[in-house]
Formats: sequence, C-alpha cells, structure tokens
Amino acid sequence: MQLDIKIKFSTHTVSSILDYPEEDNVEIHFKNVKEKINIEQIVVNDLVVNHYHNTSFTIGNSDTVLNSIGSVEKDGIYRLKIDDLYIRSHRANHWHCSKQKQDFIFNYEFTRSSFIDAYQIAIT
Repeated sequence: MQLDIKIKFSTHTVSSILDYPEEDNVEIHFKNVKEKINIEQIVVNDLVVNHYHNTSFTIGNSDTVLNSIGSVEKDGIYRLKIDDLYIRSHRANHWHCSKQKQDFIFNYEFTRSSFIDAYQIAIT
C-alpha cells in the first residue's frame, strides 16, 4: 500500500511516499540546527494524524533517543515509524464501513461543528 506522508515543520515540509510494508519509516537528518524547529503536523494519505505518535529523535553523535517528539532543537535524526497499529488506529478515527449488502469504505465529513452530527459522506 502506498502512503503519502507529509511532515510539516515550522521551517519546511518534508514529503515522502512509502510502499508499506516494505518501507516502514521516514528518516529526516537535521544538521546545523540553530533554533527550535517545531513539528506542526503529520498528514498520511490526506488524514491529519497525531504528530507525537511513533516519532523519535536520535541526538547526533550520541546513543540518546527521545520519543514522542514535538520539536527538534539539536542536530540528529528524526524518525516516524509506520506499523499496522499506526495505520489502523488513524484509519479508525476517519473511516467507517457500510452495513449495506455491497460494503464500501467512506469518510465522514462534518459540515459545520464536530459537536453536531450533521455530516455528508465522501466516498473514497
């Protein structure tokens, strides 16, 4: 399955297409970091996902690994690890299966407030 991943940092955006499960992580090398770089958003196949989940940062020239990363403040390697649980948990928040005779997957799109259950269905 192809995963189109966009990681939006406060300074730039990194795009990557993974052929999951053969490819299961995105690595971004940071060099010459002079000021804090925030991880603002991660988007997988047009779905915004939790930007802390399955992320880590290995500080350059060190064995120290930080998990659940919200920002980069030193040189090193930022990683996003993709696994089945990661995909299923984010899909479950947005995708719903029909109970009709011919099943299909659809996405709820709220038309106003998420606190009001008026929605339209976007067939995907």
